[in-house]
Amino acid sequence: MLVVSAVAVLLCLLQCPETAVGGIYGVLNRRRGHVIEENQVVGTPMFVVKAYLPVNESFGQCSVTAFISWLLFHAFVVLYVSCGPRAVNG
Repeated sequence: MLVVSAVAVLLCLLQCPETAVGGIYGVLNRRRGHVIEENQVVGTPMFVVKAYLPVNESFGQCSVTAFISWLLFHAFVVLYVSCGPRAVNG
């Protein structure tokens, strides 16, 4: 059985000091986020992390407080989830 679902995804732009980058990755992993880019701001200890995050995972408490974020709607992503064994026609 194949289940099709559409999920709204946000583009997150996160700015944080170098010491908080690991915490940002941890939060994104727990919330099913996907990092697409990470850059250091030239001449500063600040990093900008770009990531995709499902909208339904963007709410609630966050344990990392040392960052500035911008959340922009990006797209609806279609997910295909396989449930159970596949039938083989012979």
